[in-house]
Amino acid sequence: MAYRSEGQRRLAQHTRPQVTQSALADALGVAPATVSLWVSGAHRPPIERLLEIERETGISAADWLRPPAEDPADDPEPDQQAG
Repeated sequence: MAYRSEGQRRLAQHTRPQVTQSALADALGVAPATVSLWVSGAHRPPIERLLEIERETGISAADWLRPPAEDPADDPEPDQQAG
């Protein structure tokens, strides 16, 4: 899955298991489907929601604005050098 921001990647991997997508939706006053769209990368949360998301999840507002960190699991195998 290609994420559009580091925040989406981190929310998908969710570092705080006690905060489910449904619980986050309740805390923010949005539908669970809305949080699902944010996680999947189909939509980005409105900028005015970023501090609320940070408070609930620990994922910084800045992470929602930067590209995702490269995941080493996505890299192809290094070329074998003959030698």
